[in-house]
Amino acid sequence: MLTQQDIENFCNQKNYDIRESGNGRWIDQKCAADVVTVIADCIYNYVLENPDTEFTTPDIWHYKYAIENVEVIFKKPEVESQSAKNEYDKIFSTTNGNAC
Repeated sequence: MLTQQDIENFCNQKNYDIRESGNGRWIDQKCAADVVTVIADCIYNYVLENPDTEFTTPDIWHYKYAIENVEVIFKKPEVESQSAKNEYDKIFSTTNGNAC
């Protein structure tokens, strides 16, 4: 189980202060806090329903819970719509299609 201390230890491994590095490029649209939070929630719920199962990006992308929440929260077209594929690539591509 991931603990608060685990999260703090992970975050303390790097210095994210862009005032020091001068490089704010590490954050962009797909890693904004709202997107990360929603996708983390979708993954969390997927894992609760599918314990001990590896998953890939498409598993989360086409997961009913993700579809319902992403469409409502971000007011985007239907997740399954071919015309919206590029839009959702920005949201769901954070795992690069690899099993997690």
